[in-house]
Amino acid sequence: HWLGEPSIGALPRVLFLRTDLGIRTLEDLKRRKEPLALAGSSRGSGDSVAGEFLRSIGLPVKNVLGYRGSAASFAAIERKEADGRITSQESVQTRYRRFLDEGMIRPILSLGKDPRLKPFPGVATLDDLNLDAGQHELAEYLIKTWSHLRIYGVPPGVPAKRLAVLREAFSEAVKSPQFIKDAARQGVPVSPSSWEEIEADMKSLAQASPRILIMYKKLAGLK
Repeated sequence: HWLGEPSIGALPRVLFLRTDLGIRTLEDLKRRKEPLALAGSSRGSGDSVAGEFLRSIGLPVKNVLGYRGSAASFAAIERKEADGRITSQESVQTRYRRFLDEGMIRPILSLGKDPRLKPFPGVATLDDLNLDAGQHELAEYLIKTWSHLRIYGVPPGVPAKRLAVLREAFSEAVKSPQFIKDAARQGVPVSPSSWEEIEADMKSLAQASPRILIMYKKLAGLK
């Protein structure tokens, strides 16, 4: 049973590359001969799956996994140990803003949309990848899996009255001025999703075709 989500999810997910690589556009990337190393955490994570998808459609990228979270991945980029990273636009515009402000990274490709965030101007999107029908269906499925990042829920079997109280309490908590102030201090924008929105998205994911699930599992390294 979902309670809600306090902040923006992981959309859009953006491919950021080091500016010193000289790659300014998606077309520049396509002309690259050697694959670029994208820092990530582990197989099956959002950044890893996104990297595998881009590699599967022919872009010259490869995952380098094992970094413990975003901070370690961005540190690898700063050391020029990694060439870039696929992560949420919100994350880079808040907690890792200095990488943009200091010109260390550049957005190249944006996957998915979030109406609460303005897209990076002039950056390539899903439409610029010229995907076939099957690839596009898989991409849309991936984007749905990224739409929620920090969901709160309780196990099945919670009594209906208790569940209603928890949902109301969660809704009130994310509207609290103190909560919003604390989140802003940590660079986290508060833009909640209701449990109804989450439930609808989960049902949509569950209705995916077996073919798409097989393709997704392959990208995620699952058997």
